[in-house]
Amino acid sequence: MRRPSWRRPSSRTAFLVALVIALLAASAQGLIYYRDRRPALATHAGVGQPVDLDGTRLQVRTFTVAAELPAQKADKPPVRGPAGSLLVLIVYEQQVDAGVKIDEHFCDTSLVGDDGTIWQEDDTVGYQLRRPEALTCSDSDDQPLIPGVSREIGVSYLVPARYADQLSWRLSLDEDHQVVEFRP
Repeated sequence: MRRPSWRRPSSRTAFLVALVIALLAASAQGLIYYRDRRPALATHAGVGQPVDLDGTRLQVRTFTVAAELPAQKADKPPVRGPAGSLLVLIVYEQQVDAGVKIDEHFCDTSLVGDDGTIWQEDDTVGYQLRRPEALTCSDSDDQPLIPGVSREIGVSYLVPARYADQLSWRLSLDEDHQVVEFRP
């Protein structure tokens, strides 16, 4: 009686080799995806300290954490968050050099607590605050990104008050997969 082909030693070896190659390829895909989703921390900086990252100069001008902040309109009362919360306003400056591809220049920002809690920008609060007009580092029709020209950008967050002295702000540029972390 003849053995089924999958039970022959040469077929099993070929199958095992193919299985190992498939598993390695799948693992490599997973690692690449994970790397792209979790950019490497390139550097730490403080307020006022400039950082150069892949043709982009970044500098946090202010990192304000407060129960209330001035309203966008002078005739309005200060903006407050809900009870037990704090407002965070980060104003930073960005300047790109001529080598940056403007149409591919995007950034991702987040506020991070020392315990790893992450907050995304709160535009509802941001539109009420006195801050720079630009809300993003990307190019837009109303806020063009011009090489060699500095642009001031404001981002805002709403966080629980217990995180008042435990915050850092992270910015990553999509084209280089690196993160800059700023501390107040």
